[in-house]
Amino acid sequence: MPFVTPADVTVSVSPVRHCPLVADAEPVAALTAAEAAQELGLSKRRIYELRSDYLKAYAQGQQRTWTPGYSGGDHSVAWPENVVQLLRRRLSSNPPSSYSFAASEAMRLYGFRLDRAQVRHWARRHGLAHSKPVKKERAPVRRWQRQRLGELWQLDASPHAWFPGDPTLYPMLNPKNAFGHRGCVITR
Repeated sequence: MPFVTPADVTVSVSPVRHCPLVADAEPVAALTAAEAAQELGLSKRRIYELRSDYLKAYAQGQQRTWTPGYSGGDHSVAWPENVVQLLRRRLSSNPPSSYSFAASEAMRLYGFRLDRAQVRHWARRHGLAHSKPVKKERAPVRRWQRQRLGELWQLDASPHAWFPGDPTLYPMLNPKNAFGHRGCVITR
């Protein structure tokens, strides 16, 4: 969409049904918002904004001095070529510099203040954006690990007369169920 200033556009859309623009002016053919937008190279929303502004000026008796306001657009200063070259160098290196570092280097070397987000948007438009980090696969949860704190492990450690002739009852722990290892341990 082209940048439009008040001097560039003369709005001749007349709200004939609502009020005459000028008492001695000849009638102007009414245009739909879509036709006016097409003819002026603006959006329909901007046409409605202009119409609303004009009707406010008309209600205040200022229709003869009314001019359309600025329609937005990119009003920022163009970035110097040396800053653009610096950004290309920093962001195309392997591994690429961070957007914050590139912005601070532009300030330090050339006195041109950039924000990290500005550098990021510029890099995306020029194909120099950082690639997304590779997602690491999470390790599967093993049997002996618990999902939440406070979960208890149940161990079978009942005492039993495992050895004939020995009066001592030894508990047997089965680590296969508890820790995922094989075999069993008999402790005193």
